[in-house]
Formats: sequence, structure tokens, C-alpha cells
Amino acid sequence: MNRVKSTGAILVLSLLLMVTLLPFYIALLLSQKTNGEVHSSLWSLPATLRPEYYQQSWVALYPSILNSMIICIAIVAGVLVLSSLAGYAFARLKFCGKGVLFTAIIFLMMIPGILTLVPGYLW
Repeated sequence: MNRVKSTGAILVLSLLLMVTLLPFYIALLLSQKTNGEVHSSLWSLPATLRPEYYQQSWVALYPSILNSMIICIAIVAGVLVLSSLAGYAFARLKFCGKGVLFTAIIFLMMIPGILTLVPGYLW
């Protein structure tokens, strides 16, 4: 009985794996085809491999990726510095309203970030 459960679990997980990987396979397959090949036979393999398609897309996307990386690194560095200073202040310093401020920060951390996304665009 235990072996049947294990085999069933493996089959279910294998099916879920195939369903999960199918969009990646389709994207990889279609990225190597011309428009004519896509319209004529969607599921067949491409006639020839075309690595120049990836080179063209990398050249087009590189400035945007670089810009995103620069902004991301700057924001992470800023958050690390400010959070470590705030953490030090909460741990070592005694000031009026420390408990209330710490409780407010903890409560704000409980709000999922996605809930604040739409109101941010409305203001």
C-alpha cells in the first residue's frame, strides 16, 4: 500500500512538472522559429537553430537590464544602511515612544506589499 501511494505521488508530481515546464518549452521552441514556421507548424522543431535571435534580443534588452540592476543595487544598499541604523537605534537607544513606534513598524510589515500598489498609483 505504501508503494502504491509513493508511485501515485511520483506520477502526480511528474504531471505537475510537465505542466509547469511546458510554457518554457514552448517559449524556447518558438524563439528559434521564423514567423512562417510558427504559422505553418506550431509544434514542430525549427528547421535550423538561430542563435542570432538571442544576440539581437540581448542587444535590445541590455540597456534596460543594466538600468534595472543599477537601480536595484542602489535601493538595496540604501535599505541596508537605513535599516541597520534604525535597528541599532531600536536595540541600543532609549527614547520616548520607542514601543509605539516599534509596534507601528511591526504592524506595517504585516500588510502585504501588493495591497499598497494600487493606492500608490491613485495619489
